[in-house]
Amino acid sequence: MRRLLGQLLVSAALVTGWVVSTPAYACACGAMVDGPGGDTSVTAERAVVVWDGARETILLRLSTRSDAVSAGLLVPTPASADVALGDEQVFSDLAHVTAARTEKRWHLFGTPLLLGGKAAGGDTASGGGARGDGVAVLGSVDLGPLRATTLAAADPQGLERWLQSHRFQTSAALQRSVQPYVDEGWTFVAIQLNAVGRALEGDLPPISMTFPSDQAIYPMRMSAVAEEPQSPSVYVLARHRMERTDAVASGPTRPDLAFAGRVAPGEVASATLKKWLSTTPYLTASSQWLPDPSVIVTDFTFAQAPDDKPFHLVIYDDTYFLPGDVGALLVLLLLGGAVWLVVRLTRRPPEPASETSLDTEIPTTA
Repeated sequence: MRRLLGQLLVSAALVTGWVVSTPAYACACGAMVDGPGGDTSVTAERAVVVWDGARETILLRLSTRSDAVSAGLLVPTPASADVALGDEQVFSDLAHVTAARTEKRWHLFGTPLLLGGKAAGGDTASGGGARGDGVAVLGSVDLGPLRATTLAAADPQGLERWLQSHRFQTSAALQRSVQPYVDEGWTFVAIQLNAVGRALEGDLPPISMTFPSDQAIYPMRMSAVAEEPQSPSVYVLARHRMERTDAVASGPTRPDLAFAGRVAPGEVASATLKKWLSTTPYLTASSQWLPDPSVIVTDFTFAQAPDDKPFHLVIYDDTYFLPGDVGALLVLLLLGGAVWLVVRLTRRPPEPASETSLDTEIPTTA
């Protein structure tokens, strides 16, 4: 999956005991699976990271193409998370704020008319819970179309047993991907997605998870098991401009900055986003193309950039007065005419001398 936090999507029903089949679709965070006869794929994923220096909120939104009525989501977090339904307007507002500007540029010469060629491209710049079998249930909350359970696991095998007892799909890849998080004492949010009698088609409700954190982090290590290229994009709200500090950011491909700047609460409509902007007013948006998911050996981490220099992606609308080849032809003609004129002037024959001598004596009349 391209822009989620490295969580492994697994089909499950935490309460109903629904049985799942094998994964139907591979994505950056692992696998998306559904019930027998179901067909599900993730078509879009959006994520926002809000960090005030002590606490972090991750807001997720998935879009799916599916005929299944239930699926599951497993998300690792550094500490036990408070889970709630998110505000859909946040994504609309952020998309509007970060949309690339269009500016017109005028050029004398442009794309060749006769010889072909490509046009000049634009610049783009919860408290303790029941414990058993190596897993502690830290909390559970009913969110209408969602039900979220927060878990702590002593080992991957214990987490696998808990998932299996609650009818989650498990695999060797799942154990490999959760091992680092278990070793580091992370917790997990297991979320049941249920469309209540209709297919999980289109946008699913956004999910908000808030937890203590001494750094801005975007969990991505589960993405290493994906079989397809990934292009995660992250909105980060903080007090200052943020930049990636993890090893993946300096790998074969580098993150592309899309936006950096302060956003005023009055520029957005979402009440949730207005509240965030009152304490974390600086927005940094970036994405990264990862053709080989195996290079995702760490989570994405962010730290304050050296300065708060703003950036806004600009797409230029170029207008050309003359095609490039016609312009070149005109220049050649002008140069040729100038050369001809110079040669013409330098080869001009000298004027003949006057037959009357200046010393000739003029006769006078007596």
